[in-house]
Amino acid sequence: MTALAIDSMLDALDMKLAETFGGRVVRKDLVKKTKVGFNIPVYVLEYLLGRYCSSTDPSIVAEGLEHVKTIIAERFVRADEGELIKSRTRERGSMQLLDKVTVAYRETEDKYWATLANSGLVYVHIASSLVQQYEKLLVGGVWANVEIRYDDTLQHRGVTRPFVIEQLQPIQIASADLDEYIDGRHHFTRDEWIDVLFRSIGYEPSHADFTFQRKLLYLLRLVPLVEHNYNLVELGPRGTGKSEERDRKAIVKTVSGLLKLLHPDGQCDKVELEQCLSFAIERRRRVKEQLKRMGGIEYAKVNLSHIDLESGQEMFTPCPELGVIQLIPEGQNEPGDVFTVGLDKDEGRFGLFRIQIQATKGNGHLRVTGSTSKPMRDALQTAYDYLRANLRRLGSDRDLKDFDLHVQIHSLMQAREGAGIGVAFFIALLSAVLARPLVPQLVILGDLTIHGVLMRVDSLADKLKTAMDAGAKKVMIPTENKRDFADLPADIIDKLQIVFYSDPTNAAFRAMGLE
Repeated sequence: MTALAIDSMLDALDMKLAETFGGRVVRKDLVKKTKVGFNIPVYVLEYLLGRYCSSTDPSIVAEGLEHVKTIIAERFVRADEGELIKSRTRERGSMQLLDKVTVAYRETEDKYWATLANSGLVYVHIASSLVQQYEKLLVGGVWANVEIRYDDTLQHRGVTRPFVIEQLQPIQIASADLDEYIDGRHHFTRDEWIDVLFRSIGYEPSHADFTFQRKLLYLLRLVPLVEHNYNLVELGPRGTGKSEERDRKAIVKTVSGLLKLLHPDGQCDKVELEQCLSFAIERRRRVKEQLKRMGGIEYAKVNLSHIDLESGQEMFTPCPELGVIQLIPEGQNEPGDVFTVGLDKDEGRFGLFRIQIQATKGNGHLRVTGSTSKPMRDALQTAYDYLRANLRRLGSDRDLKDFDLHVQIHSLMQAREGAGIGVAFFIALLSAVLARPLVPQLVILGDLTIHGVLMRVDSLADKLKTAMDAGAKKVMIPTENKRDFADLPADIIDKLQIVFYSDPTNAAFRAMGLE
């Protein structure tokens, strides 16, 4: 069934809908009014309201509403009225009820028995023809209009079982006429039909927040109802290349599902088809963007496109907001403010970290807050001890004992730890003590030992890709990684300025723009 606007004042779309699908339209405001005082499933109310109140004539609606309330009052059974229903059925000979009916087959008796949930009736006779007609009675049961007959002459294996289901009209089992549905769709434009579907799932399409794209996003929830084996986020096994196959499959099924919903007759123009295709490609592109952040350089190729067969033009579909996401801001940062990329070993992915250190006059205390793991605390302590032992050799007359250092670590990509970032800690500490900021949009990679020995950066391409995507313009790496330079992807080499350093001191001076 289709829903009209919640507001009791019908708009043009409501009127058109009621005229096109007479007897199949439900007023949602009436559902809310009628449900008060009755603990009855909403779809049961919608069934009754669609049958008796599907009209644009206020007098007919009012009369139908009273009839629905009467039916519910007379036929709906509360859980504490079971014995009363038994008594009334016996005295009257039959009763009509609104109840949930379930059926079980007893193989030892070769017989079907029905149970009415609210009425508390068990061992109710039911014809096998009804069970065969409505097999869902055997699978969880269905709500139905039921006529119960009382016949005390009926016995089964010496026990009187007087209740019989004479008639049963299921409410849950819908009988859809697709030809009627498709014919009705012809009376609406594409955008009107989107609003019909949108209103049917409980949203008001005229609200300013619901743009065309957002409406499609909400309607995407309906695609699994019309498209078998639909998986927008399905991925292939790592290293097999099958994720590319699934890109196409996910896009095709998304488009197919949207066309079934929006154009059930299969009639749509080129512009409408291209809008659905671009929407589907963008959704899958977002999946790939997230995969890139999780899997690194292996999933760096995220661009998806389609080709116009008439013009031969290939058109790429972007994600509009990705161009403005920049975790590393432009402009000069405060002294002690450093960006780096570390490995979260538990998650198997790389994360961007922002280290901020504030140096104040004090007694040599080192305090750490923020996202810290044991490897990160160990790296900080190593960098601090190396700086304390070598500060004089760096040409400074300052002493770490004269400063209290507050270190705050921010995980900008929700990584739990960041291994291999000792050089970034060293440069942040020195920058804070000397009160000299680093060059803008810089990321520092590398680790060091207690004696200042630099270690080669592993998974260099992945870390550089993470830095580039976050907005870095320059990245500093140890000279030991020069041999990896030739293997870097072209887009990284084109977009990043790579600066090599030979020792921690050389790295610090270059980071602060002193070389």
